This record gives sequence, structure tokens and C-alpha cells, in this order.
Amino acid sequence: MSIKAKKSTIIRIIGTILIFIGLCSSTLFNIQVIKNFIGNFIWISLIFPWIISFILLKLSNDFISKHIKIILYLLVIYSILIIFIVIIWNLLIATLIIFNFCLSLLLLNCWSLSLSIYKKKKIIFLINGISYISGAIIFNLQLIFLTTLISIITVGLGVAIILITEYNMYKKGYLNYI
Repeated sequence: MSIKAKKSTIIRIIGTILIFIGLCSSTLFNIQVIKNFIGNFIWISLIFPWIISFILLKLSNDFISKHIKIILYLLVIYSILIIFIVIIWNLLIATLIIFNFCLSLLLLNCWSLSLSIYKKKKIIFLINGISYISGAIIFNLQLIFLTTLISIITVGLGVAIILITEYNMYKKGYLNYI
């Protein structure tokens, strides 16, 4: 691999880091939106296992990689139970949590697939990134906070950096999608 390809790879990693920073700021923003201690606790207990699982999967943890289907099924069941409890408790907060949870899952999947060289995964990465950005903009039209704008801009910048870098690498023949 030439020096230019190594520099491009570093730029792609910077894009991935920006997406992860956007994920963290989005998670913190959601805590500000809920404005309820119990709702915040539920939000953190709902999203935190997903974030940890995706991080461990991204780091190629052997246990997570071998048991990914079982872990995903358990996470889905756990999430459904938590959401059901929230719906019974407070429907308004449940709506906020469910919408933010779906956006966060889109962003987690976008982050997870950001460095993939498979064409289908790259398409899913792009769709998830665009869906997150548009959903966050639509949801936050009434709730414009600095954190929201930082999150949206950071994720958008990360996705754009990755796409532009990969396009340049593809044109030069350094990157071929499978």
C-alpha cells in the first residue's frame, strides 16, 4: 500500500471518529430532551447495552463475534421490554425515547459500517447516515440546541469525509468494493 493510501485510511478513520463523537453528543442531547430523572435512567439503560455491544463488535471481541445472533436477540428482547415499560409509565416520554432510540440505532449502524469495503454495507452506511441526519433535523426543528447542531454537523462531516476519501481512493485504484 502506498503512502497516499495510508493517509487516506487515516482520513477515513478520522471520519469514523467524528461519527462516534456525534453519537456520544447525540446520546447526551437526548438526556437533555427527556428532562426527567426516571426517563433519563431508562434512556441510558436502553441505549448503553447497544453502544457497548457495537463497540465490542467493532473491536472484534471474540465472544461478541461468535455469539452475535444470540446477543442481538437478547438486546432486542431487552429493548422491547424496556420500551413496553416506558409506554405503560408515560406515553409522551415513551415517544421521545422510542424515536431517539431508533435514530441512535441508525447512527450506531452507520458508525459500525463506516470502514467497510463491501458495497452493500457501504450503501447501508450511507442510508443510515442520511436517515439519522434527516431524522435528527426533523425531530429537532422545535428543539434547536447547540448540542443538536453539533451532533448533526459532526455526523454529517464524518460521513462526508469518509465518502469523499473513498471516492478518491476508488478513482486512484486504491480501494475496490467487494
